[in-house]
Amino acid sequence: MLEEESIRKVAFDLTRKEGWNNVTFTKIAKIKKLNKDVIENLYGPKIEIIKSLIREINRDSLNLVELDPKSSPRDQLFDLLMAHFDRFMPYKDILGPIIANEILKPCEMKDIMLEVLTTLTLLLKATNISTSGISGKMRIKGLLIIYVNSFRVWLKDSNPDLAKTMAT
Repeated sequence: MLEEESIRKVAFDLTRKEGWNNVTFTKIAKIKKLNKDVIENLYGPKIEIIKSLIREINRDSLNLVELDPKSSPRDQLFDLLMAHFDRFMPYKDILGPIIANEILKPCEMKDIMLEVLTTLTLLLKATNISTSGISGKMRIKGLLIIYVNSFRVWLKDSNPDLAKTMAT
């Protein structure tokens, strides 16, 4: 896991310097002094680097946020979503350009959206909101609309208290 995180850090540092399109496994391998095959075996396509970040943030958000059992499921869900945005904060400067780039690549964007749907399903389940059946699927899709809109606002929200994001 530590190797994955350090490779991801190098990829994101390169993204800040050169842009996501210019990040290659060859460049990462050279900086990390690894064989390129090691990185390719860990990640496969480059988009897996982003997906691994999402999975890590899922684990952290679910493990680190203590939900108040007296709060409503809606309030608990809000707390988890805001914890997600907090965990994404160190990557905010690169996520917008990466997403803008990947949205033009339907296969990669599909992979990211499937990871986001998994995230939202986990968050709903963590707050004891049903995700089963047609109504559960509708909850997931409704939360997806809210999440994507909030994510878009969050990318532009420069206020440290994330007031604009919390209002969406």
